[in-house]
Amino acid sequence: VGLAKSLGVDECLLAMQEFRQRFLADPALDLAAIDFHTSNGEFDKALEAIDRLDAAIGGDPALNVIRASLKIGQKDLDAARALLNEAISREAAVEHALWELAVVSVAEEKFGEAVERLSDIERRFGIRRPNFIEAPEFAALAGTAEYEQWQQSRGQAAPSPDAASP
Repeated sequence: VGLAKSLGVDECLLAMQEFRQRFLADPALDLAAIDFHTSNGEFDKALEAIDRLDAAIGGDPALNVIRASLKIGQKDLDAARALLNEAISREAAVEHALWELAVVSVAEEKFGEAVERLSDIERRFGIRRPNFIEAPEFAALAGTAEYEQWQQSRGQAAPSPDAASP
């Protein structure tokens, strides 16, 4: 991604092609390609790079979490949910997968399910991230009855929208 920003997209693509010609079996190029294509909104090409990387390293269920993130970007929430559940069932990148499942739940406007996921994250990993609600992926959750109830159950007041204004 940094290379693409400094050289430009066309030059970066050329450099990636030259790298592939020199180092045919090196999966490092696919790692770079995932970021490059994702940053350019080319989710299908990024998914192809993940598939190549997965094949090269003999399979890694944690890659399903990355696949799911791309599927969320494509608004294919059913596929994202299936990939995340697969990763969790194989105990791969469970924390990240649970965060992404919370994102899917918010995108589907299943706010009760979203707060259940967030509670699960806190319970399993001891993580409390009070500012997560500021992330664009969680904006629709803020101010919902489910979020307010969850915050109260945790002994925290949900931040009011007016609290940020001077």
